[in-house]
Amino acid sequence: MDWQLPILVWLSAATFGADGPGLAVPREGQPFLASLAAIDRQWNLTFDAAGQSRRMAASELAFWGQLGDAREGQQLLLGNGSWLIANVARVADQEIVLDSGLCRRTALPRRTLRGILLQSPVDPRQRDQLVDRILSYRGQEDRFWLANGDEMTGRLLATPAAEGVADLFGLASLRVALPTTEGPLTIDVKNVVAAAFARTPEEAEAATLAKASLGFRDGSCLALRDIAPQDDQIELTLTSGTCLRVEARRFYRDVTLIQPWWPDVRYLSDVEPVAFKSVPLLTVSWPLGRDRNVLGGRLRSGGRLFLKGLGMHSTSRVVYDLDRHYRAFQAEMALDDSSPSLGSVTYRVFLDWPSGGASASGWKRAYESSIIRSGQPPTPLAVDLRGAARMALVVDYADRGDVLDHANWLNARLVK
Repeated sequence: MDWQLPILVWLSAATFGADGPGLAVPREGQPFLASLAAIDRQWNLTFDAAGQSRRMAASELAFWGQLGDAREGQQLLLGNGSWLIANVARVADQEIVLDSGLCRRTALPRRTLRGILLQSPVDPRQRDQLVDRILSYRGQEDRFWLANGDEMTGRLLATPAAEGVADLFGLASLRVALPTTEGPLTIDVKNVVAAAFARTPEEAEAATLAKASLGFRDGSCLALRDIAPQDDQIELTLTSGTCLRVEARRFYRDVTLIQPWWPDVRYLSDVEPVAFKSVPLLTVSWPLGRDRNVLGGRLRSGGRLFLKGLGMHSTSRVVYDLDRHYRAFQAEMALDDSSPSLGSVTYRVFLDWPSGGASASGWKRAYESSIIRSGQPPTPLAVDLRGAARMALVVDYADRGDVLDHANWLNARLVK
């Protein structure tokens, strides 16, 4: 095979935190540990790899680095796969003023925000469910989730000028106009878990596709349309057209993930499978998670978030058409953090070659992993697809039946 990932490099990368080098995984060739040294407007990347400079276009990269899971702090949800860790400092009629460690004091147009997570649930699954509820909200009024379990709708009002001193320490209260009362209601921020903003068709976010998603040390993740490095700052343009400005020194210190979205790499979670089947060990069948684990939460491994991938439970299989258009299938295999102790599975990949292909026609096993258990770092795989018509991914239970077998195919991707 022409693409192999040395296990030693992956295990070494797992020992580095946000302050160490990240693992750069090219679409072709060997991965390498490196720090990001420079990036330009054309998305050319310069890495420092063990003292050697290495330059490559973002289109040549599958991903670099990793994204930490933000467990605390307020999150501003921007849609299109973007969120920013920041405290709300002030609410104006047309904008939200925020304080962010990444981009300092910044004002964002309210129309570009999908909502605010003011208090993050400790449980990751509950946190993901709340974020999904905010992002899927389509009401004509703003929606508020309160700490006592109540929900209400209304309109978030601007912070009165007399309360301006509060923005030095973060917003202390929200003013909400309710449909059933004469005057606004003031609610202590500590009593509000989350807010989702009303969405109208003319305020729908621009459909511009992201060229890359960038993750940062504080857990922020931004899907970018453009990037514009300048002398002392870097301008990040989101897919909505909103611009954020970050000090260049802070940018290179804090960026921890670059995941390009180029057409030469197609993620399986964006592909409709030909077939999927979950075979219960007893009675429970499990769904196929697309950019989600089998419980419906985000994909996590070792406390890190993964933006793309498949979640499958043992015993299950999924089949995809390839049409002989792809060179390789690449992924990283790991049990999800939602199965912290007992899960154990094996991963298999089968290929179907048509008559007259490079191999004998019919399904043949192309890959089988050793037993992968909860807590292990992701294990890379690469399968040569040249000439194959279909591919099947299979997850089987190992030595504990199907207990907590929440398997993930992280960054599962087809390379043209």
